[in-house]
Amino acid sequence: MMSKNVLYNQRLKKASQMASLLCFIPYIRGVLLTGSMAEQNIKEESDIDFFVQTKKGRIWMTRGLVVFFLTIIGQYRSKRITAGKICPNWYAIYNAPKKTNRRHIVLTKDNNFLGKSLEIILSNKFGDLLEKMFKNYQIRRIENNPSTFKYGSEVRFSDKELGFHPHDKI
Repeated sequence: MMSKNVLYNQRLKKASQMASLLCFIPYIRGVLLTGSMAEQNIKEESDIDFFVQTKKGRIWMTRGLVVFFLTIIGQYRSKRITAGKICPNWYAIYNAPKKTNRRHIVLTKDNNFLGKSLEIILSNKFGDLLEKMFKNYQIRRIENNPSTFKYGSEVRFSDKELGFHPHDKI
């Protein structure tokens, strides 16, 4: 078992690397570290919670692309594997929400050249169609997930904010 400081530093390095990679995805305006890492209360089984700030009107596409990318590279948190995996459980349009009691550590701001280039390519009716498709698909999945509406769950979804903190205990 390694010390909390060594574990924290390893996970912080990983979080920074993953945040930098996410900046290839269009519409990302910032990636912030939240949860136990931001509170410096890490355990071996802890995941790495991200708050992803997005461009207005593209929150659903951004979330879909983030989840897809992290899944493809094997870094997306699942119910079975959480330790050291990325859990992007909070999304909001840039600078929203205004009030929060959560602590954040800013990992990166805005996206890089590739992300900006993809934004230009998708700033049209095709991009609007993709946003609508991502939204419809995700809302169906969220509404069909039994954890969404369990007592104690903090799952919220709108065009301004997405938050996923389901209550998994029976």
